Amino acid sequence: MRTRICRECGKAFSGGPRAWYCPECRSIRERERRRKYNTYGYARELGGTDICQRCGKEYIVRSGTQRYCEECSKIAIMEIDRNQGLEWYRQNADTYNPIRYDRRKIKKRKCSICGREFDPCGTALKVCSPECNKIRKREWQRKADSKRRGRKKPIDG
Repeated sequence: MRTRICRECGKAFSGGPRAWYCPECRSIRERERRRKYNTYGYARELGGTDICQRCGKEYIVRSGTQRYCEECSKIAIMEIDRNQGLEWYRQNADTYNPIRYDRRKIKKRKCSICGREFDPCGTALKVCSPECNKIRKREWQRKADSKRRGRKKPIDG
């Protein structure tokens, strides 16, 4: 339960994740729905035909809440679900996943040779330029050579 804002009157109320209306507006909407139902009955009969809201083709009504033909239903429901999820994520991205949000920010690194800050572009680079990379490789080679010179050759027996 969280504090929600009513879409009808704009008043704050406590409700679940899908609560759109405060209790007063909800009861008014419920009364209107019942009055409409009692006046007209079911809007359409099961087994009758209706027009798909997505493509405009006729389809056989199999459920009271069906709005799409069989070809469009899966796609339309996935689109609605995706849009609702993206809208929620945009509103809650900072609080929902701050670690992931921090990882996506561009971070600067210091070059191990000259000390200048640079953008590693998502790689494991430790140097800022090809020139610094050449210097770094020379240092590696110097260290490797000194290790090799320090070893004694094995005596063949």
